[in-house]
Amino acid sequence: METNPQTLVKRYNDYARRFKIIYALSKHYFAIGMELSAEESNPPTDLNQIYGKLNIIRKMMEQPAPSQSISLLDEIEYALNSTWQWFELIDRKLTPFLLRAYCENNKDNAIEHLLLIAQFLLNKNEKLEIDQGKIDYLLTQCFCIETDGLPRLRVASEQSLREEILKLLPDYLRYDHPSLAINLEQCDAFIRELMGVSDFDDLISGDYINKGRQLKNSFGTHFYNANVLAKCVQVNAVLRQKFSQLYRAENEKIRQFSQLLVNTGMDLVQTGQGGEITAESAIEFSNKSDQMMQAEYGDNSERLRTFVKIRETLDKTIAFYGLDPQHSSGNIIDRDLLNEKRLAIKISERCGRLRDIIKSLPERPNASVQVVELENSRLILSNWEKDALLQNNDTGDTDTRFSIDLLGRSAALIAEINESYVAYRAAQASTAPNMLDTQLMTINYFIMQAHQTADELEKLTNRMRELGRIEKACDLSATRHKLLDTCWKIKI
Repeated sequence: METNPQTLVKRYNDYARRFKIIYALSKHYFAIGMELSAEESNPPTDLNQIYGKLNIIRKMMEQPAPSQSISLLDEIEYALNSTWQWFELIDRKLTPFLLRAYCENNKDNAIEHLLLIAQFLLNKNEKLEIDQGKIDYLLTQCFCIETDGLPRLRVASEQSLREEILKLLPDYLRYDHPSLAINLEQCDAFIRELMGVSDFDDLISGDYINKGRQLKNSFGTHFYNANVLAKCVQVNAVLRQKFSQLYRAENEKIRQFSQLLVNTGMDLVQTGQGGEITAESAIEFSNKSDQMMQAEYGDNSERLRTFVKIRETLDKTIAFYGLDPQHSSGNIIDRDLLNEKRLAIKISERCGRLRDIIKSLPERPNASVQVVELENSRLILSNWEKDALLQNNDTGDTDTRFSIDLLGRSAALIAEINESYVAYRAAQASTAPNMLDTQLMTINYFIMQAHQTADELEKLTNRMRELGRIEKACDLSATRHKLLDTCWKIKI
């Protein structure tokens, strides 16, 4: 039986340190939101009792009573080991996302407690793959501080950071493996590459957030080295700085551009799947910027893609309407080609050309559709659309004249969207970017007009139905669907 006073003091200090870690876990793990069974929710020992024994033995060691001290120390050792193993068991249910969400919702958590939780993860008997994400996040939270809205290291130097992390590691991890230099150089190379990113689009399209995660995952057991952990914290700090700087500038642009559109009453130019983005929804999205990186990693990626899509749509809209004379949106376009009156005339001219083509085609009285070969695409016209193109809209009642106009305009818009899109796709490989933007804006204009026409078709359809003109209502509804379907199929 070891009765050396120095050995007893060392045992006591080790147990006291381990108790501090367990106590910190007990203060936080039950509030994090893990789904625990009744058995998992009950610790195997009373922490207050362990504390009482530690307090008593500290006083006993001041007096010569080694046998009683050893007995108490043995009891404390057993209690601490069983409690530690119990926490390792429930820790399996703690994901990096749950931990992150808990910390974000409890920003007043003491850094000392976060360090103790990190120390527990670093000293676990069996480390899991998800432990790396938790340790990486906790160390970054503990050793980074925000000043002027930007994350910076809390310590004075990389060496200081390494020394602080070294204090958290068990003895068997306090050594440098010969091949460690490769991992450290990979971190340095990633930081240098990251520092060179000056554009938010490059940051997102370069997938740096995911690349940083993949880099850390590639370290394997070397991840638990103090030098590597210090580098990981630096990677996170630089990544956060870059994201905060560039995102803040882009988010302010979204706020300004969307507010400008709201103030001027302009419509938002759309690509892709129609009107899912509005100036008002862009402002709302911008105002929730603090939530951008507070979700699960998959959701973060989706929100970033949505953010970039909103920004690009606003850029193109502002450029299209000529509301950005300083060209801060980065889209320089040919205003002459995008004159709205000229584009409106193109629709009227297309109606005339379609009429001429139909007149030149042989009669097919039993055919349900008419196929029209255009310059680069084909247009399929239903009988009522073909009849509308051939009629004059200055005869009949008001609703009939309006119906003729809407059906002819719809056919012309479908033709212009398809023709412009084919030309845009063909030119992507060889045309100057600013001219591509001009072609893109042309498509956007026709899509915007198509949505306005679809709204008018819907109103007239409802009116025809109310008047009992059911066949006409069905025809108008079918054309509306065809018009919107053309917009939805465009992928830019």
